[in-house]
Amino acid sequence: MKQRSQPSNYEKIAFDIASRIVSGDLLVGSKISGRTKMSSEYNVSSETIRKALKLLELAYVVRVHPHSGVVIEDGQHAINYLNQRKAFMSV
Repeated sequence: MKQRSQPSNYEKIAFDIASRIVSGDLLVGSKISGRTKMSSEYNVSSETIRKALKLLELAYVVRVHPHSGVVIEDGQHAINYLNQRKAFMSV
């Protein structure tokens, strides 16, 4: 199976969001911007944002509440997420 040489946009965005959590720019327990606003901020489609948030949800970094927003769940999980993906993201 051929390995990808570059991370996808949604992987880059998920990594950025996790980095912002670890740095304290985004606080545990707070809501983050909606998909439409994030789409504009990152200049990508809403679907790309959805995929990024899904990665973070699967890693227990955020919790997605349909129709009411995305809440940052755990800073330690954000650190773990970053540590697991650092090598891949630096390609």
